[in-house]
Amino acid sequence: GARGYEGAHSLGARGYEGAHSLGARGYEGAHKYPLPTWPRLKAYGTLYGAMKSEWQTPLTLDGPFDRETTLRLHVLSVSQRSHLIVDADGKTVLDKDFVCGPGEGEWNKAVFREQWGIYQNEYDRDYEALVPAGTEQVRVHVTDGDWMQLSELGAKRTGDPQEATLSLLNDWGQKPAALRYEPGRPEGAFGGTAYEDRDWLWRTMIEPWKNAESQGIGAMVGEFGAFNKTPHDVVLRWMEDSLANWQKAGWGWALWNFRGSFGILDSGRADVQYEDWEGHKLDRQMLELLLRY
Repeated sequence: GARGYEGAHSLGARGYEGAHSLGARGYEGAHKYPLPTWPRLKAYGTLYGAMKSEWQTPLTLDGPFDRETTLRLHVLSVSQRSHLIVDADGKTVLDKDFVCGPGEGEWNKAVFREQWGIYQNEYDRDYEALVPAGTEQVRVHVTDGDWMQLSELGAKRTGDPQEATLSLLNDWGQKPAALRYEPGRPEGAFGGTAYEDRDWLWRTMIEPWKNAESQGIGAMVGEFGAFNKTPHDVVLRWMEDSLANWQKAGWGWALWNFRGSFGILDSGRADVQYEDWEGHKLDRQMLELLLRY
C-alpha cells in the first residue's frame, strides 16, 4: 500500500469506501459524506435519468407501509436537470423538476463544470413525500434529465416518536438500491441484501495483503481509529470486527493515538460516559475492547 500497511487503516471523512476507516462530520465538506453506520447497508443513492440510460432504474422501498409515512429525501447534488418522481404503488406522491443554473437559487451552491460546460449544483437539502397507509412499494426515480445524488433517506410513520434514517452511498455507476422498510427491527428499519461487515472487511482489506504475505511481504496495521464525531456505538462495532480480523490474520496493530480525538483518553466524544482516571477522561468501553485483542 501507499504507506506500507494494511489499507492505510486510518480515518476518512464520514466513513466511506477507499479509506478503510470511519470518520464523521468534523471538517469542512464532511456533510457530503454519509454519517457512518456499522455494519453498513450497501445502498446506493445516485439516480440516473435518460441521459445515463444504462444505469436508469428506480430506488425501490418495499413495505408494506402500515401507516401513513413521511418519506424524506436528502438531495445532495444535481447535474444539469433532473425530473424526480416518487410514486406509491404507481400513484405519484412527489413530482419535481430540478434545473441547475448560475447565481442564487433553490440550491446552496452553484457549481459550473468548465470541462463539460454544465452546472452541477449542490442542493444539500431535504424534500418530503407522503406515503399513504397500505402502500406496498415506493419507487424513487429520475424520469428525465441527467442525474442526482441522494445522501440520506428518512421515514417516519404517523405516531412514531422519531424518524428512521439510512445513509446512502454515491459510487459512480452503481444502480440505486432495492430496500425494505421494516420499522421495529432491532437492526434498523431499513434492510437490503448487501452489507459491509466483518466478512466484507476480510475480503477487501485482509485477503489482498495475505496474498502479499505469501510472497514474503510483511503486513501490520500501522495506525487505525475513528474520529470523535463518529457515533461511539458504531466505532466499537467497527473496531471489534477489525480487531477480530487482524487477530485471525496474525497481524499487529497500533491505534492512531491513545490520548486525543481517536483514543481512549480525553477523546472529547459527546456520547461517552467517561471515567475519571488520574486527571484524564477514560473511555472504559474502548479500553476493554482493545485489551481483548
